[in-house]
Amino acid sequence: MKCSSCPVAGACVGQTAETSFACGMAERGLESDRNWIRHASGEAETQPAEVLEAPSSAPEFPTLIDQVVGLVGTLVSWARSGFSLAPGIERRRRLTICLACPLLDRPSGRCTACGCLTAVKPWLASADCPQGRWGPPGPS
Repeated sequence: MKCSSCPVAGACVGQTAETSFACGMAERGLESDRNWIRHASGEAETQPAEVLEAPSSAPEFPTLIDQVVGLVGTLVSWARSGFSLAPGIERRRRLTICLACPLLDRPSGRCTACGCLTAVKPWLASADCPQGRWGPPGPS
């Protein structure tokens, strides 16, 4: 069933369990979110503007060994946290920060500072940005 805020006339991407986050995006009412939903649902002919930007040159990522060390550290921290996931609003906040960051390689969806996948790392409650742009929530 489609949410009441759905910007899509046909079948919306938010109608599946894996992508139901799109309904929350639609309810926020931001035009950029609504454009993304239209594109992801196949209703928009062109990609949202932020996806169309091409990198000025080939991105440089950390060395493979540095990426592996960072990944292992992130996974160990996540395991120590009990494999907890960040709340939805925190994931969206983190992803918004990543999408605005000049270190993001948009075509690959990867950070050029640490090599992480921005579609994954913001979900991990214990994760943090190596540039200090976001981190795990402090003690309550």
